[in-house]
Amino acid sequence: MSLKGNKNHKKYNRYDLSGDYGIGYTFKNEEFYFDLEDYEKIKEDCWHIDANGYVINGKRKRLHRIIMNLSNSNIPIDHINHKKYDNRKNNLRIVNKSQNAMNQSMSSANTSGFTGVSWHKAKGKWRAYIKINYKQKDLGYYDSFEDAKQARLQAENERFGEYSYKNSMKVGE
Repeated sequence: MSLKGNKNHKKYNRYDLSGDYGIGYTFKNEEFYFDLEDYEKIKEDCWHIDANGYVINGKRKRLHRIIMNLSNSNIPIDHINHKKYDNRKNNLRIVNKSQNAMNQSMSSANTSGFTGVSWHKAKGKWRAYIKINYKQKDLGYYDSFEDAKQARLQAENERFGEYSYKNSMKVGE
């Protein structure tokens, strides 16, 4: 007798619905968050966290897409606070590809510790730059790291606004 389809052998998640929002626990005991009103949408699936940090079900559907009722994978959904396990609606927004690129965290190749600032060896100065519509724009060369950071932050605020990584982090704090 096949046990496939026998509900007693399906892995289920545990849920804590006692707070302001729901907390789900994968079978590896990893937490993920959702709005209480979305519990009925998600309770029958077995959720886990994939290698990219997204909460997915056995059909490889991402939780944030189900919550936002968006099946078209060409339309990006931004996790405002950069926590892919936080799928509450106040942390999700539909964006275009350019807006999504504005809200990316620092590259692992960054050596200065600050996005858009690097040391220019030939000039012996700090260089500030920003990418707009996938094109890099120089913001200038500075004697101090702090001045280069300030130039980058100012450009980010002017050009990215609410989609700026630093501004979105303020929302998630």
